[in-house]
Amino acid sequence: MFSTLFAYRFFITDIAKQLKSEYEKLIRTNRSSENICVYRGQAIGNNELELMKNSVGEFLSMNSFFSTSLSRSTALNFALLLPILNNFQQRILFEITIDSKLQTKPFAYVKEMSYYKNEDEVLIMLGAFFHIDKISHDKKNNIWIAYLSLAEESDYRLKDIFAHMKEKIGEQTNLASLGKILFEMGEYEQVEKCYQHMKYDAQLDLSAAHSGLSKAALGQNDLIKAANYEQQALAIKTSILPKNHRDLAVSYSRLGNIYCKQNDHTQALQYLKQAMKIEEKLVPLEPLILAKTYQRIATTYVGLDRYTLALEYYKKALEIRQTYLPPIDKSMGSIYHKIGKLHYKQKEFTAALQYYKDALEIYKNILPHKHPSIVQIEEDISKLKYT
Repeated sequence: MFSTLFAYRFFITDIAKQLKSEYEKLIRTNRSSENICVYRGQAIGNNELELMKNSVGEFLSMNSFFSTSLSRSTALNFALLLPILNNFQQRILFEITIDSKLQTKPFAYVKEMSYYKNEDEVLIMLGAFFHIDKISHDKKNNIWIAYLSLAEESDYRLKDIFAHMKEKIGEQTNLASLGKILFEMGEYEQVEKCYQHMKYDAQLDLSAAHSGLSKAALGQNDLIKAANYEQQALAIKTSILPKNHRDLAVSYSRLGNIYCKQNDHTQALQYLKQAMKIEEKLVPLEPLILAKTYQRIATTYVGLDRYTLALEYYKKALEIRQTYLPPIDKSMGSIYHKIGKLHYKQKEFTAALQYYKDALEIYKNILPHKHPSIVQIEEDISKLKYT
């Protein structure tokens, strides 16, 4: 039950939003003061039927979207054709009166959105309350008829119920409140699943907070604090995520970048290779994330004076970006500039100049002419004149 609710929560929310929107349109355009009558045919268990018969004058709540029809014959025929395979069930037809002047749970005519257009479907929002007006038995068709009225949300008879529920459960709609509802229903296994999900989400949120603090510290050039926060994020992720999860790779790559900036290139390389190992096997592959890690590995090899390996990884990153990015993307300019600097370190000045020019051309197309990146490349080009 909980797993299904959790898996389809966005789908359920979307239906609820659409239904509310259609309901508001209906209320704005409806000029009739007449009540609407809708119908639903289904099977019902004997125990549920007895409970309803003993609750005439009280309220019935629906814990799902309630599909009904404007056509009594459609709903009746549906109920009469239902196979009743044992003595523990009965056929029932709900006849529901809706006073459109009252503030009820949203409902809407959804024929144009429904797959079964001939059913004249009216959909009622989940959580709706119905007043049980009367229950009778149609001997001719051997079917029970339940006469209901869609209850007004402000009905004074429901206020005490709502107040009690809000006091016990709270007004927020989150996993905590869902867990309380499931507990009230006696669904203890589902309660456990609910709170396990809540714990998992809370740990992921805490991990994201540590990563955010790490990025803030990095922006302030506090490399020690940045590393500490990202290590805390990684510790949480490794405790709850599979060892090949993409989010682990993100933390490994970030730590590699931080340690590289600290000039701890050996440590940086260890983390970056862990990130690369995961990212190269992701399904689906996330090439631009992998390209960022390749570039960080290349920069780390530069710090270790291992220029051949650095060039190899820069070119891996460049090849991916050439495939997936437009030719004047800023990151293309960045990698051209880095490859140019690498050639300069190796005294390969002709190659360096070509990469500098490629980077400069991109930057001049997308950046202000006095941008620091443009100024830096122009300075690097001018240095070549004296070599």
